[in-house]
Amino acid sequence: MKNVNPSYTTGKGCLAMLLGTGDPDAAELVKTIDLSELQRKDPAPDNQMTKDIVRSYMVGQEARYSVWNQIARDSDCDVIIDLPCGYLPHGLAVARMGKTYYGFDLPVVINEIAPAINGICEKEPGIAKEKIHYCAVDAANYESMKKALAGVKGRICVITDGMLGLFNRSELDEVCSAVRRLLTDFDGEGIEAIRVDVSRMAYVSSAGLRVLLMMYKSLKDKDRFELIGVSDEVREILKTTGFDQLLLNE
Repeated sequence: MKNVNPSYTTGKGCLAMLLGTGDPDAAELVKTIDLSELQRKDPAPDNQMTKDIVRSYMVGQEARYSVWNQIARDSDCDVIIDLPCGYLPHGLAVARMGKTYYGFDLPVVINEIAPAINGICEKEPGIAKEKIHYCAVDAANYESMKKALAGVKGRICVITDGMLGLFNRSELDEVCSAVRRLLTDFDGEGIEAIRVDVSRMAYVSSAGLRVLLMMYKSLKDKDRFELIGVSDEVREILKTTGFDQLLLNE
């Protein structure tokens, strides 16, 4: 499962990229989490172009990590749900904010990240480790996520990064439906705002436009839908199709 599941490999790749930026929490995590399986059997050429590409990925990962943490910090919710949590140290960042963190992912990920984070908490007394929870869930299954949040009261904030591209349309519909039900259960309002980072999207197909439109229509207040990191290529596609009138809040 480790070798074939894209979310598993991508999760460790993201940690490796964050480590390359010098993040201290990532440096602590890799003392426990094994990244050796990411090593290529055929090493990439050691030239300036390769170095520039790797550096750009690191900068992108650092930006995504910072934006995720800023969203959690700015949220008026005390409970932050990370879906999927992967191997990044968001739990530590959220706990330091004084908020409660729930990391949702596949069992193979949870079984590795949970003890690693717990080990860091034991070394850093200032972190309230009781505020950090990791749960193996099925993102498309409402009951699975609801069970993991047993005992939680009040409003919740669900932040998803990197997951949507792994699903086909029917799976994405199930995930969005499950998240919508979850938000409605905990604050009665459902999905209030959506911010989509498309900075790594060089092209958007008709299927992708339908997904974005579905997200847009799910909001009561359409002004709270936002695309960030829109490239010139994607912007041109949105303008050509007329979707810019709906999706670009400029």
